[in-house]
Amino acid sequence: MDMIVGLPGENIEDIKDTLNNFEKLAPENITVHALSFKRASQMTKQRSRYPVASGREAEQMLEITKEWMKKIITFLIIYTGKKIFWQIWKI
Repeated sequence: MDMIVGLPGENIEDIKDTLNNFEKLAPENITVHALSFKRASQMTKQRSRYPVASGREAEQMLEITKEWMKKIITFLIIYTGKKIFWQIWKI
């Protein structure tokens, strides 16, 4: 399941709600992306129509997501007894 952090209008409470829903859905994998404005996209051309989080707020959203992932992975390791591989790339 993919998650895009920093969508227009999204805030920290929305991220927490998304993560709670992920917990209920129990997907086999989660890939987290940060919103990126592509050069030729309509969103970029009309950027003023799409209010997005500040850089600081987006960082907080990603940090909340990272901590949630650590909690879930720790639970899975304890629950299943299996080693789970995960990797975080820092940009």
